[in-house]
Amino acid sequence: FTVPDEPPSILLVDGVDLNRKILRSTLHAIGAKFIDARNPSEAYRVLERQRIDLVICDMFLPEQDGFEFC
Repeated sequence: FTVPDEPPSILLVDGVDLNRKILRSTLHAIGAKFIDARNPSEAYRVLERQRIDLVICDMFLPEQDGFEFC
């Protein structure tokens, strides 16, 4: 087992600002880098630009549901 050089990056996809804030504060202890997206369009733009280690996605998103997005 090796420790990565950089903290993991987590993409939080949720249309509710408070939900993303709660997730960040809950997961803060793991030392991850959090990137927020309010909808699938924003999430796709993030995924095109950078490597993401984990996506946490709401299933009830604007534009398309979380299952379609995944």
